[in-house]
Amino acid sequence: TLKDYINNSPLFRDYLISRDGTLLVLIIKPAVYYFATGDDGNTVQHLVEDPQLLESLQAIEVIVEKYRGRLSDEIIVSGQIPIQVVLTTGLTRDFIVFTSLAIVLISLILFAVFRRLSGFMMPMVVMIMGIVYTLGFMAITNTPLQVATSILPSFLLAICIGDSVHLLGIFYRRYDQGQSKIAALVEAMRHSALPIFFTSITTAAGLASFAFADIAPVAALGLFGALGSLLAFLLTVTLLPVLLCVCPIKQKSPVEIESKGEWLDTVMTCFAAIAIKHARLIVIVCVGLMVLSVWFASKLQFSHDALTWLPKNHSTRAAVEYFDKHFGGNSTLEIVLNTNEPRGVNNVAFMNWLAQLQVDLSQWQEPTFATTKALAVTDMLRESHRALHDNDQAFYTLPESDDLIGQELFLMELDRPEDVFQMIDRRYQQARMIVRMPMVDAIYIVPFVKRVNAHIQQSLAQFNERHNTSVSYYLTGSVSLLGTIFGNMLTTTAQSYVIAGVVISLMMVWLIGSIRLGLVSMFPSLLPIVMVLALLQLAGFPLDNLTMLVGSVAMGLTVDDNVHFMYGFKRVFQKTGNASEAIYATLRSSGRALFITSLVLSVGFFIYSQALIVNMTVFGTVIGVCIILAFMATCLLAPALMVLIHPTPKPQPEVGSSR
Repeated sequence: TLKDYINNSPLFRDYLISRDGTLLVLIIKPAVYYFATGDDGNTVQHLVEDPQLLESLQAIEVIVEKYRGRLSDEIIVSGQIPIQVVLTTGLTRDFIVFTSLAIVLISLILFAVFRRLSGFMMPMVVMIMGIVYTLGFMAITNTPLQVATSILPSFLLAICIGDSVHLLGIFYRRYDQGQSKIAALVEAMRHSALPIFFTSITTAAGLASFAFADIAPVAALGLFGALGSLLAFLLTVTLLPVLLCVCPIKQKSPVEIESKGEWLDTVMTCFAAIAIKHARLIVIVCVGLMVLSVWFASKLQFSHDALTWLPKNHSTRAAVEYFDKHFGGNSTLEIVLNTNEPRGVNNVAFMNWLAQLQVDLSQWQEPTFATTKALAVTDMLRESHRALHDNDQAFYTLPESDDLIGQELFLMELDRPEDVFQMIDRRYQQARMIVRMPMVDAIYIVPFVKRVNAHIQQSLAQFNERHNTSVSYYLTGSVSLLGTIFGNMLTTTAQSYVIAGVVISLMMVWLIGSIRLGLVSMFPSLLPIVMVLALLQLAGFPLDNLTMLVGSVAMGLTVDDNVHFMYGFKRVFQKTGNASEAIYATLRSSGRALFITSLVLSVGFFIYSQALIVNMTVFGTVIGVCIILAFMATCLLAPALMVLIHPTPKPQPEVGSSR
């Protein structure tokens, strides 16, 4: 009897029981709020968030384990909550572990480069305080660490270390040449403080362009990333000089200086010689690379598929894929229909229209997926109507009058109120429809939601006109939310790139003091970003919610190298009027710091290539490659451009001399 009842109830198939009848689902619906005792002793209502979901999931796993091998040998826990919990805990683990590893590796590199205890201790102090201050402001404003904001610690690590290395590089060089601490510090501040200020401002501008995004985590990244960049500058020009003054620092002997810096001076001199000798060729090749990279980057696909962020053999990913295969998916698009009349649901015309909409949406076909189930109060009414007629399958239909609908809903309310009020509200004014579909890439959800919206609007307009009603609706659920977030993410990212590009270009013009040179100087900053986007396309990786941020984050980092070179070049060129001499002098001074910071930062980001979350490994690798390309562009392309813009004048023959 039970088997016949289940087989004759469409409500169960593809919802609680698989199509082949071998799998059963228990649906656990978590509470939206929990209650806790506040500081004043009163009970306070809180929204359930990731920590509570993790606690719930752990409790469910304990319960499930009791029944493995007893109720069934195969019990899996699937759904969107396990995915959310695994991603959150995975990101937390990755950032704690790999940020710690990055700090250790960077410390070792700084010690190897500077060969001083202060050479890595002082930047570490500045970096730790910069991160703590920024995260402290996030805590004060109750801003959580999420997927977007979770990159802040590694980003601030890069900014703080970069600023410190530029100041320390000049200080140690002057100090070891015999200057006093104060004199060496004054010289270092005179040489580095202004470019550090500009790099901090440009980096802050690149991130602040996200501050007005409609997506809260992205806006938080923009706001606190910009704040952290400015805090890094303030700590570098206030705390670091104090540490240099109060801490004992030994001056190195000429032998130690020569053994330490000879090879690096040779490398930077080679870069300068190549850039000056082959300036035209370098520019032509880089223009070609830019055109080619733009062409490849234009073919990049956008994506947001949280399932693919986990390794293919991960148990949670396997569980979700298993569920989607046998039940058609666990993502939901929910439609709330408001009749705008008390007890307006008790209407035959409305129920018939709702039933037709249910059929349309349960058989919806998209090029990449199909919906598998649509549930509404109509299913409950059909079951109730059949039960009232001795379970005769011929009466598995909707009641034929408004009064019958009202009476049967009332009977169901007396028997199963928790079921009824999941599908309608207590005033019988609103009805809810749940459309189930597989977990798919958000790039496919955006057009799907648009087409569903258009279909409902057209159908509802005809219904309201025919029956003189004012039924309205809105979409909600995980699918609608994901589509809205992803659509806004695309718009926000595009706007932020434009804003960041314009603001940084204006700052470069201001720094250099020339519109032409300022705009030309953006070429070495933009080329590495476009190249890594092209590499993403060639490697088959799409732009997701994390790698979308590569452009803005990378722009802040790549501009830093360019600012230091351009500022140093401008200072020397104004004194000598000789571009080649200015290039040699700049690369031998600022170039050393650029090499160290590029090495340190690239290693700091490459360490994330071993992360659990796949898109985090891509993000770390891409930023690391971008930093290396930015260093190469600063040492080769930027000098080559300056040589072509400022050609060295040929010596004029003396009057009366022969040719």
